[in-house]
Formats: sequence, structure tokens, C-alpha cells
Amino acid sequence: MLIQRSSLASASINSMVTAKWTSRSRLCFWIILTAWCQTASVKVNSQPIVGVQRGTYLVLSREWKPRDTVQLRMEMQPRFVEAHHRLRENTSSYALMRGPLVYCLEGVDNPHVSRMDVRLNAAEVGAGGALQARKASDLLGGVVALHVPGFTPDADTQAPLYQTARPRQPLLEHEVDLVFIPYYTRANRAPTWMKVWVPFK
Repeated sequence: MLIQRSSLASASINSMVTAKWTSRSRLCFWIILTAWCQTASVKVNSQPIVGVQRGTYLVLSREWKPRDTVQLRMEMQPRFVEAHHRLRENTSSYALMRGPLVYCLEGVDNPHVSRMDVRLNAAEVGAGGALQARKASDLLGGVVALHVPGFTPDADTQAPLYQTARPRQPLLEHEVDLVFIPYYTRANRAPTWMKVWVPFK
């Protein structure tokens, strides 16, 4: 029997497999090191395994003893992703992922912005330093929320749908703190809007 324990709530996935059989057994473990993970490490009985490469399978073939352990650690750094340039619906937009998890905006966490008007700060996205992952113990059972700088316009949202064209003026905007939550947790609170692909400026 094997016992596996893992967690997605921290900055990395820590998965521990412990052998519970009563005698020695020769088995082959195939561990997939997913391509989204920039940094991964594997230890057998606390001893590091060399040759770990992401996007491949790591094969562990040996005689296993009772209470042997295999520890897999995969870093879950947040990152922005973009779609193929021919996918016009997502042109000039980014989605946000953390490890294998897709994130989204929900109006409950962002009451100060409109789904139609919110923008990401492209300069901050490129730098990457402004993106912050914060464990929110009181949010949706304890998830990691991502905070990202963004913009929302000061334009009059009550303006007519059509009106006489006027000389173009720079759009006045103010900066806001955008809160992203894991997509799988959406629609568990009050009815509201949701957005995965967010345009950038």
C-alpha cells in the first residue's frame, strides 16, 4: 500500500509517497514532471535524485523497503500566459496561472472595477515583481489569491451608446489592485461577473 499526501496551498506542491508494505518489493515509479513547473526536485529517503528535467517522466526503479519515502517538490510561481495571435477573442490579453491552476477575477473581490473596463498594467506584467501571492485563510476555504496592479478608466459609464464624434482625448485612468482567485473556486459566493482573459495597456 502507498500513502500520498500533497498540498496546493503553499508556494510549491509538496507530494510525499510513503510505502506501507511489510516486506521488500521491486517496483517502478513513473513520476511526471509537468512542463509548467520551472523548478522541480525529487528525493528518495531524503536523498536528492539527479537528472530531474521538466516536461519528462522520471523513472525510479529499485527494491523498495517498508517506510521508504519519495518526495516530489514542484515550484508554483505565478505567471502570465497569452493565446495564439490568431485567437482574436484573446488578442492583447493575458490570463494568469499559478502552477497548474488557472486564475480569474470575480466582482466580489473587485467591486471597484467593471468587467468591461479593467486593464492590466503591461509594464508591471513584464517586470513580474509587482505580482504578489497571498494566502487568504478566510477566503473560500483557504486559497492563495494573486494581487496584480491594473487600471480602470475614469470615463463616464452613463454616456450615450452613440454620440457625435469629438476630438480624441487621452483616457483618464486610475490604478487599482486586482485580486485573482483560482478558477475552480468561482461562483461560490454572491452572483457576480467573472473574467479570465484580461486586456493590458
